[in-house]
Amino acid sequence: MDAHKIRFIIIAVFLVCCSIPMLSCKREHDIPDREPLRIGEENKLEFSESVASLVVDEKTLTSTGTSFTIYNTSSVVFHTGIPYWVQTLVNGKWHDIKGLMNEFPVTAMEIRPGWSSVLVVDWSDNYGELPEGEYRLVKDIDLQGERLFAKGEFTLPPPSGH
Repeated sequence: MDAHKIRFIIIAVFLVCCSIPMLSCKREHDIPDREPLRIGEENKLEFSESVASLVVDEKTLTSTGTSFTIYNTSSVVFHTGIPYWVQTLVNGKWHDIKGLMNEFPVTAMEIRPGWSSVLVVDWSDNYGELPEGEYRLVKDIDLQGERLFAKGEFTLPPPSGH
């Protein structure tokens, strides 16, 4: 074989090998529709409203996210982070919605008694676009080594035009 044919074969093999991994990658429009919601376990958490309250800002609420304020209603400092999850009301019972990802940046916030913190969440990568329904945002907090939970309920109306 001459050098030209060998070079052609090497380049062809190289291009085929490089394109195989690309064929297995999913593009955004290849992700399957996420409705209906992937409903998980029934909620068994107990919430500690005497320690923390969570208020969803209805003005910023969309089917893909919101901002909310977490208030320290206790007499001691507590810590919380970025992680949250969303639950939905099904037949009068709260259930977790199974998301696509469970990783969040490791960020700790200290919230002193009487203070609050505003957080903005975009759940589109994790839950997609939520359909109309009853939901609540749930966050865990650390109160002197004890894990407690705060919740903020909200309603997503039907999309405009329905």
